Amino acid sequence: MKYGLFLILASAAVLLVFGLWPQLDLVSSALFWDGTGFPLEQNPANVALRWVLRVTPFLPVLAGIIILAGARWLPDAVFRLTRRDWCVIVLTFLAGPGLLVNRGFKAFWGRARPRNVTEFGGEKIFTPPHVWTDQCEANCSFVSGEVSAVTALSVALVMLLAANRGRMGAGSYQTGIAVAILLPFLSAFQRISAGGHFLSDSILAVLFTLLVALITQRIVAPKGR
Repeated sequence: MKYGLFLILASAAVLLVFGLWPQLDLVSSALFWDGTGFPLEQNPANVALRWVLRVTPFLPVLAGIIILAGARWLPDAVFRLTRRDWCVIVLTFLAGPGLLVNRGFKAFWGRARPRNVTEFGGEKIFTPPHVWTDQCEANCSFVSGEVSAVTALSVALVMLLAANRGRMGAGSYQTGIAVAILLPFLSAFQRISAGGHFLSDSILAVLFTLLVALITQRIVAPKGR
């Protein structure tokens, strides 16, 4: 419960900070704006990074679906994760990036992307993250779907690492955890630098997805069950 409360309070704090000082979003995005556009949006390395980070979150979800569909013929634990664990991985992705973010906030919140607001050469009005507006009709900026998906990937990676920790060396385990933590930061950097999302969109995508993962775990695979 304490972790859930922390994530809720952290989300509220982020909304409060960016609500009181919305210029933080503009300042962070301005770091990547050259006066006419966001050059890194078309940078080959940045485009490749986006492609990798868009594809890889589907891998554990696809694996989980296959494992759950074939549960009758597979052992109780695959890669040392139980069926309930794989269910958590699949449902976290579907409920977080899928339902809450893409079918929820991004479809109805209406926040314009950085590249579309007047401060960065667009025609839309900039709005703070807590404001429900009409500056975007669909697939809007709040919150980042790609950062949310990568966060779900990190959750799956941490679960796999934790389940196999006893079979790994300390260095390999720590490296894996470091990679899992780094992935959402990489995704956030890619989206912000390309003018696709504001800083608050990325931070809240991480927090919301972690909260969904925690709730899903508590419902589907609580400790001691």
